[in-house]
Amino acid sequence: MQRNKRHAAEKRMFILLIIISSISILVITIEFHPIVITSGSMKPTLNVGDVVLIQREINYENIRAGTDGDILVIANSSVFLLNGAPPFMYDTIDSNTPIIHRAIQEFVINETHYFVMKGDNNQYPDGCVKYHGSPNRTFCIIEYNLSSPILVPENYVVGRVILAIPIIGFLKIWSWQIIFHGGMLLGLLLIIKLKKTRMKK
Repeated sequence: MQRNKRHAAEKRMFILLIIISSISILVITIEFHPIVITSGSMKPTLNVGDVVLIQREINYENIRAGTDGDILVIANSSVFLLNGAPPFMYDTIDSNTPIIHRAIQEFVINETHYFVMKGDNNQYPDGCVKYHGSPNRTFCIIEYNLSSPILVPENYVVGRVILAIPIIGFLKIWSWQIIFHGGMLLGLLLIIKLKKTRMKK
């Protein structure tokens, strides 16, 4: 009887922990909008597979700019494409994919904040590149110019990184592999169980 009571108490505690964990994950997801890092442009600060938590409500006047400036989330690559960056630089990412880079400079023009962005692992600030190609695309010349970065207006900045959690983002990056191999393992275990059942008969 005592064992049954202890087992029931442990079961209730386990269910309670699952509920609390689920609520905590839901609150964090809604409030801080976690994003998985999928490129190495911010190494070594942020690495592929890290998960960053984003503060979406920010005061643009309080954003730090410089070599240790705030890491900002840009809505997508369209701000760069509209301002002359060559499309081939962004053809590997979806148009809805945010870009997470550091604010290294800030300007205020007509009461609007603009930011010069740069990946810690990139040699040049975002947009310091021009593309010159032939009409039939048989050749191209890529020109880098540090004096003409693209200024990202504040309305393209959708958040600021406040915390990075290493590695756990690989669960999402490798999600289809995990599902596939998990399904294969479950199928194998089911086959083994069916075979054992038949042998008992």
